Amino acid sequence: MKDDSFLKKDILKIAEVLKHQKVHMPGCQTYKDAWENYIHPLIKQQATFEEVMKHIDE
Repeated sequence: MKDDSFLKKDILKIAEVLKHQKVHMPGCQTYKDAWENYIHPLIKQQATFEEVMKHIDE
């Protein structure tokens, strides 16, 4: 994640959105599906899938 990112403090919120999308969005069976299909490209520029997953796995 970029050090100057405004999302740095909000990565837990991104993780919560990803959890919600996995459950509620059509065609999502994995977190990777949710990330690829429903996360906005600007968020993807700020944090990687792996960085967000570290917070989901905790």
